[in-house]
Amino acid sequence: MILTNIYNICYNLFKFICLIKWQLLLFANLLKRQMTLTTNDPSNLVLLSLRSFVFLFVNGVTFKGFMLKKIFYFFISVFTVGMGDFTLSAEIRETNEISTIQDYVTSESLVLFNVTGTLYEPATTLANNQWRIFFAERAKAIASDQKAADRLVNQIKNLIVNHIPKKPVEEVTPRLIAHLQNQEIPVLGITQKQMTTSYADNFGFITSQHLVSIGVNLEETLAYLDLKPSSEDESHSLAYGLIFTNKKPIGPAILSFVNRLQDKPAKVIMIDNTRSSLEEAEAALLSTDVKFEGFRYGRADAVKTSFDPILGTIQFFAFIEEKKVLSDEEALQIKQADPEVDYVAQLDHFILEQLKLN
Repeated sequence: MILTNIYNICYNLFKFICLIKWQLLLFANLLKRQMTLTTNDPSNLVLLSLRSFVFLFVNGVTFKGFMLKKIFYFFISVFTVGMGDFTLSAEIRETNEISTIQDYVTSESLVLFNVTGTLYEPATTLANNQWRIFFAERAKAIASDQKAADRLVNQIKNLIVNHIPKKPVEEVTPRLIAHLQNQEIPVLGITQKQMTTSYADNFGFITSQHLVSIGVNLEETLAYLDLKPSSEDESHSLAYGLIFTNKKPIGPAILSFVNRLQDKPAKVIMIDNTRSSLEEAEAALLSTDVKFEGFRYGRADAVKTSFDPILGTIQFFAFIEEKKVLSDEEALQIKQADPEVDYVAQLDHFILEQLKLN
């Protein structure tokens, strides 16, 4: 135990020394890149310093447990509030209209759309990942055999992702993407989803088919995208016109992908419903000559805040018993028609019966 602690202390000290080294190198690079900024304005120097620290932390140069990362972001948030109008990410804009990006796209842009919450959203509560999490928690709480619970959860997840539809967050989005593709502007999807999961070996393909079902075919971009010969890169996978980070950070994946392009874009435009992903992308590109413009897209925010697991449970039973996909409105009518029904108890009973078969 003592030797282990000594090793951890030495290892963390080494990482801290590396952090300082790379911080200085990156800061010097940033200063060189930003020579056009007004040198008499000290806020520019503060901005560059903070951004360089963000780059290091979001790319995983932290101590075990990511505690320093959390402390760092807390410090930055306090510091930002104290600075009033000072913002760390000046290139990240808020919008609820996907068409906003058209004023910023040029022929030298690389346009990246996040998938869930940006391109599509659940057509019903049952298709919402929050309901799959709810089901998994119920199964694991009830089951005495956790392996059997995992098998059941994977079966249900596979059923849902293969058969319950998605819908576009905005009806105009498929037309906008088709317009960009007609101009041969590189436009791709980016997601932290995995291409292969425990419940679907072909999850990447399933994701692409959900997009095709709403009129978005990002694979068409690959016909005019000029990439360098592929080499082993663990930061991401490219398939179906989608960049899959496979649960890894967004920033390094984007940086690595940009370096794969034969002709580097003048700027990367990224649309995502999560601000932290945009900040990671922005920070990762600070070490390059590629400009970043991010859009925090809030059109689908209400889906997260209005989640009702009972609606998903009603839809679940309608699907497995009648092969019927109920809308949220239909499920709500059923719930309100008989408010005394304990749908959670019914779900628990279903889980127990299924566990006997697993």
